[in-house]
Amino acid sequence: MADQTTGKRPAKPIGEMLIEAGLITRPQLEEALGRQGHEKGRVVEILISLGYLSAETFTRFLAKNKGIPSIDLGNYEVPAELLSLVPRDFAKQNEVFPIDKMGSLLTVAMVCPLDEQAIARLHVETGLRIKPMLCRAEDIRLAINRYYGSDEAPAEYT
Repeated sequence: MADQTTGKRPAKPIGEMLIEAGLITRPQLEEALGRQGHEKGRVVEILISLGYLSAETFTRFLAKNKGIPSIDLGNYEVPAELLSLVPRDFAKQNEVFPIDKMGSLLTVAMVCPLDEQAIARLHVETGLRIKPMLCRAEDIRLAINRYYGSDEAPAEYT
């Protein structure tokens, strides 16, 4: 059955995909999932903090997945009106940034475009279908600081 937010079938959990790709072991995933129960954070962040997976390896893994386009936010101008669709706190917490809207489709840059929970929450918040694109974490953080500034309201820029 297709997902209403993206129109795609639900993906396997990211941990299972990482095991299948040979990037982590089942015991490593189980340890990360156990920690996730009492620590805030995504399983991938925990795997990285434990040293079982590097951020670069994870980004390469995502880039190799079929159907996941990527974007370089450093060379992209984002219309200011998109910022009101994704609150700064949500963008920062979920490492997501709005980049385009066409009709009822919102395209967002994400560090983890396989994060179905963040995509579903964004769909509920905006009422729009969500198209995720892979983006480096550093680029998303820079875009959040550039466009949103340190306040809740969008920063003025020229």
